[in-house]
Amino acid sequence: MCVPLLYAFFCTCDECFHQRAATVRTMNDHMAILFLLLIQSQRRKQAITFRQKLSAEGRKRRDRRISRAALQHPSMSTFSVLYGSGCDRSLITLTGLDHHAFRRLLEKFAPAFERFSPYCSEGMIRLLPLRSKKRGRPRSLSACQCLGLVLSWGRSRGSEMVLCLIFGITGSVCSLFLRFGRRILLQQLSADDMAAVRMPSDDEVNVFKHSFASKYSMLSDVYAVADGLKLYLQQSGDSVIQNMFYNGWTHDHYVGNVFVFAPNGTIKACAVNAPGAMHDSTIADWGNIYKKLQDVYDRTGGRCVVDSAFSKGNHPFLIKSSQDYLINAEHDPSRWVESNLELVHAQHERRRELFSQQQHRHP
Repeated sequence: MCVPLLYAFFCTCDECFHQRAATVRTMNDHMAILFLLLIQSQRRKQAITFRQKLSAEGRKRRDRRISRAALQHPSMSTFSVLYGSGCDRSLITLTGLDHHAFRRLLEKFAPAFERFSPYCSEGMIRLLPLRSKKRGRPRSLSACQCLGLVLSWGRSRGSEMVLCLIFGITGSVCSLFLRFGRRILLQQLSADDMAAVRMPSDDEVNVFKHSFASKYSMLSDVYAVADGLKLYLQQSGDSVIQNMFYNGWTHDHYVGNVFVFAPNGTIKACAVNAPGAMHDSTIADWGNIYKKLQDVYDRTGGRCVVDSAFSKGNHPFLIKSSQDYLINAEHDPSRWVESNLELVHAQHERRRELFSQQQHRHP
């Protein structure tokens, strides 16, 4: 009877020892956290003390905002001059659209811009009451300038200082109308059938095939091109979230996207807002892009051109870059030779056709 009692006694002591050790470790962790918080609070006090020591002139010189006196009036701003010049090249560089496309989008944007107001205490856009005569001060930006602000923000890193200089507005006005313009544009495009992202019909696939074949005779069954797009993202303070969006290849933080483009410039399929650590092929698989391309191939035989970053599988609905041919050659060299002979033969026939056409034009 003594042995079990002694065994129980030692087990109990061992458990107490481990519990005490765990308690000590927990206390040490708490002490370390408190020590770090104390250091951080001391640094904050030092920073506040440094700012308090500055004079009014010193604080004013360190203010990074651009004042109204240093800006041109929005009607004479850089954007107003650029838009009034009628130069498509310059407008495409700034907004991504030429004047014709910009005016078509403005026709949908302007009515909602005039019907709603960004001034609301709750931070929401509100519907203006119907009145025969407008009241209050005029807005800082017109519908044309607000649309240009939103498109320019999407074409750049979104620096507030640069946008203020281009449109002649202060930082607070820029933030207000940028948020307002994005909401209005999203509202209008969400209800527009022409802005919808959908896979092409069988007739559209045949038209796209002809467009590719007319310029690249060897791509007779291609109707679309797919590629990935990385958008810069601010680094998160949470280490877990930061690790999700960190891309080790480029050493920066991104949001990953994959788009399928048609020759007319429209987007036919997409997978967006994926963590930057994900590979383009994984994003395409996660967004069911491969399944959509497979369905189109089963119906029409149309194929999509991609680079070597996409699936390593031998999918018939994809045409990959030249690396894919080299990989296939290791397993089946005869297939690579036959494919290249067919391509050379098709290219030779195309050159003969072009030569005969030139002979008929200039006998």
